[in-house]
Amino acid sequence: MESTSSQAFDSDESETFPAKSYDDRDFVNVEFSESTDLDPNKVPWRGSGKNSISQDEKDKRIKELTLELYNEKQRSKRRCAAYQEQVCMLLKFIDEHTDNLSKSVQDIIHNIRTLEKEQLKDSD
Repeated sequence: MESTSSQAFDSDESETFPAKSYDDRDFVNVEFSESTDLDPNKVPWRGSGKNSISQDEKDKRIKELTLELYNEKQRSKRRCAAYQEQVCMLLKFIDEHTDNLSKSVQDIIHNIRTLEKEQLKDSD
């Protein structure tokens, strides 16, 4: 299987692509998943006009984003704790149900043995 993947790789080597260097500006507008409350549109673009933003504005934006991140982390912790509680309750319910089933099976086995003993006595 390795030879197949290396052949596919070898065939791609004939094409040449211009090398591109990446810096932080290329990754600023990354989409966040819908499950977060963070808004990537609020982050200022770090392009050629980045010198026009004052240091105070940058510091203010960093504080805003830090607070937003902290709040999201706290929400995640609360959700995690709630999920953990639900899983514990579910496992407890399953354990109780398993115990009840085990008792029922033991009762059935006891009743079957009792019936077998009675049948043996009657057949003698």
